[in-house]
Amino acid sequence: MTVLKRRDTFTRGPVGTLKRALAAMCIAVLATACAVTETRRGHLLPEGVAAELSALNMSRQRVVELLGTPSTVSAFDRNRWYYIAEVQQHQAFFKHDVVAREVLILDFDRNLLLAHVATLSEKDGKEITLVSRETPTEGNKITILEQLLGNLGRFNSSQ
Repeated sequence: MTVLKRRDTFTRGPVGTLKRALAAMCIAVLATACAVTETRRGHLLPEGVAAELSALNMSRQRVVELLGTPSTVSAFDRNRWYYIAEVQQHQAFFKHDVVAREVLILDFDRNLLLAHVATLSEKDGKEITLVSRETPTEGNKITILEQLLGNLGRFNSSQ
């Protein structure tokens, strides 16, 4: 009587090695997809820069040398500069979460010297609710059929 031995193809032979490698790659891909990624955006301000800027009467040129160009300049007052920095965390397909946000506001006087320094954090922000109303338009509401057939007979063919 002949006894047949069962071969486990998942653990032995070249096919088993390939299956193990594919399984390991799938596990690695799934593990990295769940990892939290951190994104830094904007002007990441060096430590202690606010203390250095607190020495007012610093020229605008010196501020640019220290911090670079501002993230944005106020639309109403060209002498107000904003340096904005934000750190976000993101995991897989979920929404981005803001971990930290800092806004450095610099006001310059008429002589282009630093007059006021202020900082805002994420706690100072306010949630804005958008309004979903629509503005009604005047005129007639025309159906698709009226739009398609509306030009029949309007034009003269004897031109």
